[in-house]
Amino acid sequence: MSTHSIIALEQDNGSIISIYCHFDGYESGVGKILKNDYTELKDIQNLISLGNLSSLDGQPVAYHRDRGEPWAKNKPVHFKNINNLMNQCDREAYTYVWAEGTWQTFR
Repeated sequence: MSTHSIIALEQDNGSIISIYCHFDGYESGVGKILKNDYTELKDIQNLISLGNLSSLDGQPVAYHRDRGEPWAKNKPVHFKNINNLMNQCDREAYTYVWAEGTWQTFR
């Protein structure tokens, strides 16, 4: 069974760019990895640029890069602001947003 999550980055203008992660989205999984290993903006931008992920544990497994799935279905998604993102997160159990130099967790 999987625990879905969204990993998102708030841009300087308040817009959001996000990707989906299929496995281990709970706080002791994806949340812990993000908080321990993704604390620099450049690293977060590189992670988001991979597009949707199957998993983040160890080396991220990206659907497009690693599994050859179409980029169009797996590219990052842009939202006007965090409210628009949260309105779209109906099936994800956890949402992680890098904003103002820290990870914020929403459930």
